[in-house]
Amino acid sequence: MKNMDLNMKTFEEVNLSHKSILKKIYSGGKLNWIFLAGGPGLGEEYLADFLIKNSPFKNTVYVLKYPQYNNTLSDEEILLNLELDVKEALNKLDNVILLGHSFGGMLLQSINLDKNDYKKLILLSSSPNLECFNVANNNYNLFTLDEKKTIETLDELYSNQKNNKNFKLLFKSWAPFYVKSEYKNSYIEMIENCSVDYEFYEWGNRFFNNYFEKNGVIPKNTTAINSKNDNICPSSLFFNSRSELHDFIELDGSAHFPWIENTQSLLSLLQKIEG
Repeated sequence: MKNMDLNMKTFEEVNLSHKSILKKIYSGGKLNWIFLAGGPGLGEEYLADFLIKNSPFKNTVYVLKYPQYNNTLSDEEILLNLELDVKEALNKLDNVILLGHSFGGMLLQSINLDKNDYKKLILLSSSPNLECFNVANNNYNLFTLDEKKTIETLDELYSNQKNNKNFKLLFKSWAPFYVKSEYKNSYIEMIENCSVDYEFYEWGNRFFNNYFEKNGVIPKNTTAINSKNDNICPSSLFFNSRSELHDFIELDGSAHFPWIENTQSLLSLLQKIEG
């Protein structure tokens, strides 16, 4: 399926005080969905593209565009600004369902949310801890020699010259972590049509991951949706999580980007959650 050129799509935008932007995908009923992208360093376009193509909801849907990395801010200030913008979004909207994919879910576990400010919180293909990195390392050993060589070559290129172009190439090479081999082309097309911010990725490695490991707590009224076949964030990570989930749902037949491999099952599940 050919991706929509999101640069040709006009979104209604709400500018938040610390440079994040709420982009309205479409309008509907009284509920307001807010989707937070993964990464860190991956733009919101991949979520917007999925939502525009499928339009599964009967209510209003937003994606949160993270601010561009600002090297004049401290690591702590960057996280605080993200927290303040999420809280501002919650203050502007009623009856909010927050959905964080991957890093977006880890971010929602790392900020101090008031359970009265949202209706439900969903962690999609996310993790309650940094065990996800050990899972990824173990799965890397199962990759083919060609897959490993590609990843190592592009990792070296990125390490020697850190910029968005090389970061995107590296992210594409991570396809074996994220999707089954038969969906590699769909994954690469998705990343190609998505913005990246390598400095935000570096911030994650330098600061956020350690902060999350020490301070992350699963918020109240949270549902986790994961697949046992996810090579990064399998469902097993939640079996011994630090806080009791309100609900856990196993999504079969998919990996880290479930809308690529099992679109209809994900859509049906999200529609059921919406009610």
